[in-house]
Amino acid sequence: MRSEGSGTGPKQREIALEKRVKTAYRDLKKANAELRNRIDQLSAFHRISLAMRYSSTNPQQLWKMMLEEALELLRGDSGAIYLVENGVLRVQTARGLSADAVSDLEVPIGDGVVGHVAQSGEALLAPDVSKEPRYKVLVEGMQSEVAAPMIGGESIIGVINVESRKVGAFKPSDKELLMTLAAHAARVWENAMLYQMAQQRNQELLESYEKLRKAQRELIRKERLAALGEMAAIVAHEIRNPMTAIRGFAQRIGRRLHDPAAAGKYLDIIISEVDRLDEVIRSVLYFGKKPAMRKQSARIDSIIREALLILDDNIKRKSLKVQRSIDEGLPAVMLDEDQMKQVIINLLHNAVDATPRGGLMAIEATRQDSGLLIRVTDSGTGVAPEISEKVFEPFFTTKPRGTGLGLTMVQRIVEEHNGTIGFTNLPGKGAAFIVHLPLPGSRPASAAQRASQCNGDGESRTEWKDAGTAT
Repeated sequence: MRSEGSGTGPKQREIALEKRVKTAYRDLKKANAELRNRIDQLSAFHRISLAMRYSSTNPQQLWKMMLEEALELLRGDSGAIYLVENGVLRVQTARGLSADAVSDLEVPIGDGVVGHVAQSGEALLAPDVSKEPRYKVLVEGMQSEVAAPMIGGESIIGVINVESRKVGAFKPSDKELLMTLAAHAARVWENAMLYQMAQQRNQELLESYEKLRKAQRELIRKERLAALGEMAAIVAHEIRNPMTAIRGFAQRIGRRLHDPAAAGKYLDIIISEVDRLDEVIRSVLYFGKKPAMRKQSARIDSIIREALLILDDNIKRKSLKVQRSIDEGLPAVMLDEDQMKQVIINLLHNAVDATPRGGLMAIEATRQDSGLLIRVTDSGTGVAPEISEKVFEPFFTTKPRGTGLGLTMVQRIVEEHNGTIGFTNLPGKGAAFIVHLPLPGSRPASAAQRASQCNGDGESRTEWKDAGTAT
């Protein structure tokens, strides 16, 4: 049996237990402090991460926030964030320095602790600045310092430094923490630079766009003035000739009122010239302001027959032969009947003018896979190569009494029906103008397909000219 005086009595066990409790409490208190410190660090990084969203628009505010976080986490008394500018370090934000000192302060690369860190690219911990030969006093009373480089890409862009009035205030873990903050700061700088570059590029694009817009407006203005001048010259010419004829024949009527037959002949000429004036005016008005489309279901064969009937006198006057080839059972098409009739009349009128007396002209309408094909052929001299690109241009004409707006109006009407118009030269046979109108739900034929349709006999070289490219 053990004696009562032995060291394993209740009293000793109580003392040992108390020691273990105190040790556990100290360990728990230390772990709790480390955990709280870690929570503070994570909270700071979280706040910095949130603030980095706005770093591109206000980097200076973020520099200030990052320095405050660094000072709080490292329990520092003063500090600054420097950026490399033109070979020196310039303060972006600081605590402990006056505003005048901040604005005037320039630290050469390699000078002092901050300059050394910027030159070496390595963080530096000085527990006692009195033993650090590179230390230079910026704020009186500081006893320890830690500084870390901000590295962007492969270059040093700046330095963060924190100082304390206590000797040994910073530990190696504080240096690691400051290095992490410096990495965040480098990303802030990179974001700000990218934003500035994007803003600069955007400004350049806006300026280029504005210059282009002004140039385009000026070009449109000049084109309008040129077109107006050209139209005025053509209209003046076209009106002057009929007016001269009307005036002359009116004078003749006045002198020959006793001769009803002669007066009647002169009146017919006057009426013809008035009709010519009316045609000029209608063409100019249509070119200046197109009428509204009134589409409805219509048959193209009926429109062709009406157009031929309207031009019957012109055709007979030149003793022309007209070959008609219209497929049976052509489907109805949604179109503006009056405007499409004008298209057919204009094309037939051109064919009549191009075909020599007693010659042959033709009109055909067929159904293709992608729509309706209307082809008007004359037996004239064809379209000369030097004018092939001008055929659909407004005010261009080879006729002595033309306005140059006929084919322009035809092109406009066809395009408003989602169709295309072009022409092909037939050497020795004249020219053929082809209109392609898509059927509802069909896929329009390609230009190459339409070109082959224009030259089905394979004897001549096809020159398909899309209206869109001709102008």
